[in-house]
Amino acid sequence: MNSFFRRFLIITLFCSIGAVSTTFSEEFDRNKTYKIAVKPLVPFIIKEGDTYSGFTILLWNKIAEQLDVDFEYYDVKATDQLIDEVVSRRADLAFGGLVISSDRVEKTFFSQPYFSSGQHIMILRSKNDGLQSVTSNLSSIIFSPQIIEALFFLVALMFISANLVWFFERKMNRDMFPHSYVSGVFEAFWWSAVTVTTVGYGDKTPKSRIGRGFALIWMFTGIFLISFFTATVSSTLTLSKIKGDINSVDDLAGKQVGTTRGSLIAPYLKRKGVRVFEYPNIEKAYLGVKKGLLTAVVYESSVLKYFVTNIDNGRFKIVGNEFKNKYYGMAIGQNPGLQHHINIELLKLQENGVYDRLYRLWFGDAAQ
Repeated sequence: MNSFFRRFLIITLFCSIGAVSTTFSEEFDRNKTYKIAVKPLVPFIIKEGDTYSGFTILLWNKIAEQLDVDFEYYDVKATDQLIDEVVSRRADLAFGGLVISSDRVEKTFFSQPYFSSGQHIMILRSKNDGLQSVTSNLSSIIFSPQIIEALFFLVALMFISANLVWFFERKMNRDMFPHSYVSGVFEAFWWSAVTVTTVGYGDKTPKSRIGRGFALIWMFTGIFLISFFTATVSSTLTLSKIKGDINSVDDLAGKQVGTTRGSLIAPYLKRKGVRVFEYPNIEKAYLGVKKGLLTAVVYESSVLKYFVTNIDNGRFKIVGNEFKNKYYGMAIGQNPGLQHHINIELLKLQENGVYDRLYRLWFGDAAQ
């Protein structure tokens, strides 16, 4: 995780633009009870009754302990409200899946990023995943470019083979390969097909030496050609089974996709031709997919992975690669001193290994 924070040191400068004219040594009020606006978002902020937990909560608790300050939480309904709360000074601090962006930094101070997460696509796992799924999409598989190309290559070689064997046999073996080009090549094509597929009915056989020599070459060539064609069909079927219908953002064009209201990914999806439905919280988007109202959910990768693994294991799956990497930060009111000290404590937590332990607790080693 060291490289994670080294990358963020550069972004820290961007987040601190508003504090350039203020000395970093400026103190903040340690006797004040700081009001913190939060937007519950599993696994960053989890609320059970009046108790808060989650990765960001535990991270902040460590920071507050070192700063020796008191605080109290209160909830907001949407992520965009977090910025409004600190701008209006109803809150001294705000966090909860809050992505750092240029327009948000123009409005208020931010801590340095404490988490990086890209976007991912989550869909409902089909009941027909497996052989039935492949069978239902058989027509699209058969007419896939890979299979059409392999089939065209095989037929072209068979046609060339038919012309050659007809040319060699047209004079000595007219009963099996008529002298007429159309009739002769038609019969030769039949011979070429049954030979290359190793069926070998024996109803047509070359008699000339050169014809038999070519037939021997064609038999061995057929072993490789059929192996190549079989491998192409098998790989296409396997890829179809693994990838499914949706494997990237481009596959979502024209489909109904859910995300959260005010999400920074929504405009990007709309530009891609996706029909975006914005929900007040991600849980309602999950429900939309369950009920068949949505095709997929697009949201922060870490949140979706946690949901798939811990909340509704087996019902959903994540597809495609991560995209549009974003950085989470804590929105801070007009208090450069508080911003400065929070950043220092974040770095200390990284240096002493506490951050790594918290990360592994919620996301595991694989997530890093």
